[in-house]
Amino acid sequence: PEAMVRELTPEEQHRRERLDTEADLFSIIFTVEALEKAYVRDSISAEDYTEQSRRLIGQFKTVEHMLQGLSVREFMQAYDMTCPAAQHRLLEIGVPATVEFQGGDGS
Repeated sequence: PEAMVRELTPEEQHRRERLDTEADLFSIIFTVEALEKAYVRDSISAEDYTEQSRRLIGQFKTVEHMLQGLSVREFMQAYDMTCPAAQHRLLEIGVPATVEFQGGDGS
């Protein structure tokens, strides 16, 4: 038998979209944390770090804009996200470490 699929109400659709966007935010934060650790441990080249960091910072800014009214710090607390490097990079600095300190390729 074919499963019946019902249309989502506008409220349900909005809620689903918001949850999807929050999931994106969650994954970006954890990915930035891992990237920062990899860079500090010299497990990634400065060039690759800079490229990936810029991409993730851009994605973060887009998602942050999409979630207007959401405090990222409160989101991180609510989900017990202990990601100090990501918090520093995304919320306080906003550019890759290679740009912040003009090290690596810095361009």
